[in-house]
Amino acid sequence: MTDRLFRYFFGFLVIFCGVTIYFLAGNPPSDINGTVHEEYPSMLKSGSTVMWLDGSKWLSLLYGLCVIVCFLFALWVGGMRNGKLGPMLRWVLLGFLIYFLIYLSLTYTWWNSSGAPPTKYIGGFPPASAWMIYGMWLFPFVFMVMYICYFPNWIYTDEDDSRFNQILENGG
Repeated sequence: MTDRLFRYFFGFLVIFCGVTIYFLAGNPPSDINGTVHEEYPSMLKSGSTVMWLDGSKWLSLLYGLCVIVCFLFALWVGGMRNGKLGPMLRWVLLGFLIYFLIYLSLTYTWWNSSGAPPTKYIGGFPPASAWMIYGMWLFPFVFMVMYICYFPNWIYTDEDDSRFNQILENGG
């Protein structure tokens, strides 16, 4: 199982690198960094966005999904014990399903924004920003709590501790 998992991950890395190279090789709009605001010259206002370039919104979706898969892989491999994920499996999969849905909601909200100033705000932010701040940034705390709860009986057990102390007593 582990070899196959690493092969799948290598395939994802190849896709991830391909998307990254495409973005680096592309030609962004000239005003992508913003333009001087007419009323307040010390402030920049948004320029064109790469979202409107051909295929870039789909590639940005793919790029975000590749980042999520890399995060899942790291958590999966880090939580494996004797080739299994054990009791953490359902929580890791459920957590990443929710994280994936949050990301899709953020992307959907961003794609459907018209470019006009937002008319509604969630927690003081436009909807896409709210998804990013309250969903994408806060949700990893679920994984942190999962790690804390499973640490003593899955990540580093009493058996591991006694084995480690035995190694130390024997001089390594």
